[in-house]
Amino acid sequence: MSSSNTGGVPQDEKRARERRMRQTAKKQVQRAEVVLNKYRARAAQILHAEGLHGAADGTAGAEKPRRAPYVYRILRHRETGVRVRVLDTEAPEAPASVKGEAVHRYAVECETHGGKGGSFDSPKAALRAARRSDEWCSMCAGLMSATPKVRNRARLTGKHQRRRDELLP
Repeated sequence: MSSSNTGGVPQDEKRARERRMRQTAKKQVQRAEVVLNKYRARAAQILHAEGLHGAADGTAGAEKPRRAPYVYRILRHRETGVRVRVLDTEAPEAPASVKGEAVHRYAVECETHGGKGGSFDSPKAALRAARRSDEWCSMCAGLMSATPKVRNRARLTGKHQRRRDELLP
């Protein structure tokens, strides 16, 4: 029942494994969304209690905030939630404060922490710098430098199951 390019594993077992992996990934996403919604609700309660937001349900005269025309792109880091903006300083609607600070056409700033990332000639270079906000924003660097989980057992490699330390000279 196995074809020549499957490595000896039958196709139905491969499909079943892929299906299980897809279902597991869906469940993980759903769990993450539930946790995120809890945090959003808690943040909305705090903002409402402090009077910084309209109504608790967010409907009191709330228009969806429109992105300024001089904002080229807003990037959001998946793990930390940090928002970084790439600004077009030559846009006619750009404020004078943005135009005065930039040497080149595209400026980068950390919207979450307020850090300035410099200016760039091309949007590609500005987007690259925005993705690496931990290099120029000290607060982003602190978020990205969180220590990873320590493994309590030796990692095994390959089909021989030898310890990695034995393989290194």
